[in-house]
Amino acid sequence: MIPDNVISLGREVFYDCDGLSSATIGNGTTSIGNAAFYDCDALTSITIGNAISDIPDSLCCSCNKLNEVRIGENIQSIGIAAFYIKDGYSIDKFYCHTVLPPKFSQRKKYMGKFTPSGWHAGKYQRRYDYYFPFYYCVTHVDDDSTETLRYSKDYKTMIQTIYVPIRCGTEYKESDWKDFFTDIAEI
Repeated sequence: MIPDNVISLGREVFYDCDGLSSATIGNGTTSIGNAAFYDCDALTSITIGNAISDIPDSLCCSCNKLNEVRIGENIQSIGIAAFYIKDGYSIDKFYCHTVLPPKFSQRKKYMGKFTPSGWHAGKYQRRYDYYFPFYYCVTHVDDDSTETLRYSKDYKTMIQTIYVPIRCGTEYKESDWKDFFTDIAEI
């Protein structure tokens, strides 16, 4: 548990922390840096408190054992690859306590190399499209020998049901959230 008196979590603060099996971000924490829990192999659950409004890029990227996510009632947006996990793994329970569906980062194109700390231009130029919070990624080499990461509904994180506040299911079913989940259930 991250106590309520911790106001901010820095970028990559728990990067590759293999001993961390669960994380609860208290209601006093107002910001989280990119990739805060990137590649935490043992992380199985995360709860994000009500003071957070934006879930950063790559928050739990490559946390392949992550099977339960609970996000607070004030989340307004979810960054790219926030809950990206590898093929063959799944998030069993996803609870979103916001009345209105949080927005996803928009479709973006980048040239460069993606690392936990951000995008870097360099020798190996890659183009990244459709980098949404829950998609798997597949590398594809274009005719011009440029590697392209492809994202499609065929390669999304396997999350069957999202649980949302009672009387909010319609808003989620009419939003982008319907593309990521088989079922949207009210609790």
